[in-house]
Amino acid sequence: MNHKITIGLLIILTILISGCTDEQVAMFREKYEPEIRAEVQDIVDESISAHAVNPVVCDAPYIRYGTGCCLDKNNNKICDNDESEPEEPEPYIPEPEGDYEVEVYMFYGEGCPHCAKEELFLSELEEKYSQLEVERFEIYFNDKNNKLFQEMGRAYGIEARGVPTLFVGKEAVVGFNDDIGEKIELEIKKCIANGCIDPSDMLVEIIEEEEVEEVEEEVEFEQRDVPVVDLFVMSHCPYALQMERGIIPVLELLGDEIDFNLRFVSYVMHGEEEMYTQLIQYCIQRDHEDELLDYLECFMEEGDFNGCLVEVGISEEDLDDECMDEVDDEFGIQESFDDQDSWLSGRYPRFNIDKELNEKYGVSGSPTLVVNGVKVNSARDPASLLKTICAGFTDKPSECSEELSAGNPSAGFSG
Repeated sequence: MNHKITIGLLIILTILISGCTDEQVAMFREKYEPEIRAEVQDIVDESISAHAVNPVVCDAPYIRYGTGCCLDKNNNKICDNDESEPEEPEPYIPEPEGDYEVEVYMFYGEGCPHCAKEELFLSELEEKYSQLEVERFEIYFNDKNNKLFQEMGRAYGIEARGVPTLFVGKEAVVGFNDDIGEKIELEIKKCIANGCIDPSDMLVEIIEEEEVEEVEEEVEFEQRDVPVVDLFVMSHCPYALQMERGIIPVLELLGDEIDFNLRFVSYVMHGEEEMYTQLIQYCIQRDHEDELLDYLECFMEEGDFNGCLVEVGISEEDLDDECMDEVDDEFGIQESFDDQDSWLSGRYPRFNIDKELNEKYGVSGSPTLVVNGVKVNSARDPASLLKTICAGFTDKPSECSEELSAGNPSAGFSG
């Protein structure tokens, strides 16, 4: 150790043992402290030089941090010639501009630590975004939920094995950490802003691509002079909208040659808006049948159920007074929606307008096509639907020989 430092330390020791006045302490500090500090800095510099080629020099009031950085008085790190070490930017998650409701499915296992972290994270998001609804399914001790998990995996094209696994829109997110949490929140914000498919809708048709090919299976059913065609839908179901796009050209072609009825699955999966829209469509078919196809074509664009009434020239007020209130009272539509104890599986409100026909034909999902009282399978393109429906004629009209598009229509709203 340098002799000046040794002398300084001995003086300090003497002061501590014998005591001294404030004036003596001040005199000592004025005389020796700068020199001792300089000697200590030299020793530190020599030590650092032994381990670093070019140690950084930190001028007061900076303090050395490691061998290449200094800390300022606010503990900000200054490195490489006084340039601040760049901090990793916070991820930018834009605020949603829309106001769509978002349904998320979370599959978890009891006792799974990562599941518990994701559960806490999702609970915070539910507080943050009123549009968000999280459905939670425990799979370790619930066979029914585990089966649903496998079906969801098939629908999303993933192997359903690890938890937590979360489904939002068309995204499947496996595992959880901070980065995954940021991804989940971003997807939720996109869905709030622009709308996205509910996970439950992905189950309506597990592998959509396989439906592109025409179903060759022959279904035997009674043939009639005027076939009866019943199409059961949920108004906001993407695949029902796809089927409607495919069948409208067929209905326009065949016209009065067939008896077509738009029917409704006996529960709703897309909230109160779907319930209200189906009441509108039912009443249009009952009281304004000639406007039904025009209304459906308009509705399939953006789902603007009220705007499309204006477009086809139907008064919403008249529809309410003349039909909707009456039908609501007859079938208890709003009452069923408000009574959650009556919901199917505790999750889906009842919609009982066509309840008896649902039970008669074994309708369980949207869309379901029934020709002459028999539930049939068909691809959803116009050509395939024309072939399926024309098989129900006793004598096929010439329109059945027309060529319609064999292209598979798009699912969901097109706007």
